Amino acid sequence: LRYPEEARQQQIEGNVKVQFSVKADGELTDFTIIKSLGNGCDEEAIRLIQTGPDWQPALQDGQLEDQQVTVKVRFRLPNK
Repeated sequence: LRYPEEARQQQIEGNVKVQFSVKADGELTDFTIIKSLGNGCDEEAIRLIQTGPDWQPALQDGQLEDQQVTVKVRFRLPNK
């Protein structure tokens, strides 16, 4: 997590809630911010999800299928 400088200066903390799709081929698409902190935190949450470990698609009856996922990314300043 790279804390956005604008959020750090304004001492913004909290959770960004992100919803997205994991396609059957593992591709991540359709990012939507459900709960925003602004100040660069929303973009950082999406970047973190996209560059993190690979996501596995859902498996139903032996078939890979698209799945909608919701994730919370916590922003907390280290000195608190």
